Amino acid sequence: MPATARATSVTASWNANPEPDIAGYQISYGIVSNVYTTTIDVGNVTSYSFSVTGGLTYYFALQAYDTMGYLSPYSAEVAVLVPLPLGPSLSSLSPASGSIGTAVTMTGANLLSLLGLSTVTFNGVPATPTAWSATSIVVPVPAGATTGNVVVTVAGLVSNGAPFTVTGGGGGSGGLPSFAGTPAAVPGQIDAANFDNGGEGVSYHDTTAGNSGGQFRNADVDIEAASEGGYDVGWTAPGEWLNYTVNVASAGTYTVNLRVASPGGASMHVGFNNASNVWNVVSIPNTGGWQNWTTVSFSATLGAGTQQLTILFDTGGMNLRSVGVSSSGGGSGGSGGGGLSPFSGSAVPIPGTVQAANFDNGGEGIAYHDSSGGNSGGQYRNTDVDLEASSEGGYDVGWTDAGEWLNYTVNVTSGGNHTVQLRVASISGATMHVGFNTASNVWKTVSIPNTGGWQNWTTVSVPVTIGAGVQQITILFDTGGMNIRTITVN
Repeated sequence: MPATARATSVTASWNANPEPDIAGYQISYGIVSNVYTTTIDVGNVTSYSFSVTGGLTYYFALQAYDTMGYLSPYSAEVAVLVPLPLGPSLSSLSPASGSIGTAVTMTGANLLSLLGLSTVTFNGVPATPTAWSATSIVVPVPAGATTGNVVVTVAGLVSNGAPFTVTGGGGGSGGLPSFAGTPAAVPGQIDAANFDNGGEGVSYHDTTAGNSGGQFRNADVDIEAASEGGYDVGWTAPGEWLNYTVNVASAGTYTVNLRVASPGGASMHVGFNNASNVWNVVSIPNTGGWQNWTTVSFSATLGAGTQQLTILFDTGGMNLRSVGVSSSGGGSGGSGGGGLSPFSGSAVPIPGTVQAANFDNGGEGIAYHDSSGGNSGGQYRNTDVDLEASSEGGYDVGWTDAGEWLNYTVNVTSGGNHTVQLRVASISGATMHVGFNTASNVWKTVSIPNTGGWQNWTTVSVPVTIGAGVQQITILFDTGGMNIRTITVN
């Protein structure tokens, strides 16, 4: 099976198996010889191209499978040293000046984000992009940034510097501009670390000087990396508070979902001002650890328009990762009736990753079908879908049975050829279908290999051609006997 590497792209080709009942092939690979962590079902073809992270040696092997689903032994292993991609380069910033929180669009080449290996800095201060592709990045000017060069680093390769002028406002005292430059959309999710700009006594109150966690922002609010990804606000103390400017799209009843952790339990207030005039006391349970996360939900009737969401810590002793606001009946509940609606209140953008546990709201027969009553794993959401904590972080859907299914509302930003990557585990192998409706009209059969354990995870990839626009991803379990954690569409 000869393979050719170009930048981070690998093309594998092979001779067809002459047996008459061959139905397709799957490629397995990893970075250790004879240890394959990723498997791709490529269908009945004899050549396939896909991307991997450059700078590593990969070991590839091929298997054929027949119409009954039986797999052949692995082919001879092929080792390929995949070179690093071409270095990133910046051609323009728009705007080229602005205050803290201003959203800046950066354009250039070879900007592709590699998880854990890509960064953006403003004169040395790390920034957190909100959108990232091979040719453009959208990123708010981070707190603490000063006038100087913006630089992108991808897999250790550093771009040219593009000059950016930081203007007044947003960083210290003064007004209350939102973190990203525009109010956070409600329905939607607000990350706890993305509190407004404005400084002590304006956008937050913190009783200790400096950022005890040393992460993400140069403020007195204490921020650390969260075990679920992103950041959380920690080291909380009684009387501390945070403000977040939001824009509620329409008046109505919403579910507020707080992602929290506490080793001893805590109490807090959550408020919305202006048109909403909401101020709720919320009890936080003992979750068993600072990074053992749970979701606490309550209902709130909100007015429309721009307003501030305020978090007040009554007792301290808790961590906060995010505040999600969804249409009534959403969030950690969702077991009631009504129409189909996205879990977070808005469609998940594609390309992107969908968490398997974040299936739509709408209840049995609308958002999902589950053949047993109750949540067998007892985690995250109060529905009949069975959820458990995953060994990789977050949650997975388990205890699957034949005929069960899940819906996820997504928004495909551009139609065309994409790859669906399913993060799965199974002790005996399984079969499922993945579908996209409306503009896409896709319905694919996917074979899930025996991974050796319910928490031994692998990635199975499926090529699809999908249309643009809002639509549903449907996951149907043909045989059960598998767990699923995420659905990534590249």
